[in-house]
Amino acid sequence: RAACCWWDSRRKSRATHPGQAWAQPLGQSPSDRPEEGFHAQLEDQQGKFNLRNLLRNGQLEIGQLRSFERLCQMISISDVLCQSISQRVLGSYTRFSTPATGQVS
Repeated sequence: RAACCWWDSRRKSRATHPGQAWAQPLGQSPSDRPEEGFHAQLEDQQGKFNLRNLLRNGQLEIGQLRSFERLCQMISISDVLCQSISQRVLGSYTRFSTPATGQVS
């Protein structure tokens, strides 16, 4: 059902957003056991920030780091927590080497 709603939305408008029918919860569908139900919901994965983008070929991507910092500010994540998240992600890659201009602030 969600795929049909998505295609219908695409025919009406090239832009998609989470308020369209395809992004709404599907609700329950009948099953062999009425006391059980099936609930489903689609999520737009493109709207999420991929923390792996902080690195490219083992090097810090300053532009991606700045984007992540702006995202954290927009959703009220403290600078301290944002930096901690960045450091944990960067530190999880053993091949990471910090270039002189790529210091995490």
